[in-house]
Amino acid sequence: MKKLFLVGALALGSLFASAQEKAGFDGRWFLGGAIGYDHDKIGATDVKNDNFRVTPLIGYFITPTIAVGGQIGYEYGQTKGASSAKVKENTFIIQPLARKYWGLGEKLYFFGQLDVPIKFGDTKVTGASKTNFVDWGVNFRPGLDVFLTPNWSVETTIGRFGYGTHNPDGVKHDDDSAFGINLNDVNLGVKYVF
Repeated sequence: MKKLFLVGALALGSLFASAQEKAGFDGRWFLGGAIGYDHDKIGATDVKNDNFRVTPLIGYFITPTIAVGGQIGYEYGQTKGASSAKVKENTFIIQPLARKYWGLGEKLYFFGQLDVPIKFGDTKVTGASKTNFVDWGVNFRPGLDVFLTPNWSVETTIGRFGYGTHNPDGVKHDDDSAFGINLNDVNLGVKYVF
């Protein structure tokens, strides 16, 4: 039974690899990215969170199934409480990444993305001075890429498996780890392959 499973997995893997190679992505550049906004109101406390982010993406297929690239982006967040106090955060993002693609059909691809986000910025609380911070992490993100035309696709990553650290000036750093598919961590974007 194990041998049959192994042979089936190898056959399926070679089928997916050949479907990706037929797409002819080797040596091609792509541009993409995402723009996002979210708003939360936390129960009866009247605490409101607003976040805006823009993350352009550029990459290059070094083989038919492997791409390397990166994102340079910006995030702005603001939290308001019931009082007049506000917390504002400005963040700049540099995120090198690598992706491995597997074809699931003629226009549908699954990918695994390994990325190393480096974030730096500042936090300002009403009535206090700014605090600078530098964050970094390592993540693996599963994703899907659906080609609407031969060049345009819509892609999404859902959740992450990774580690991150938040390092504000003069304060002990915070560590963060995530393992799983989290529907609160869904990123949707578009991509154009040249």
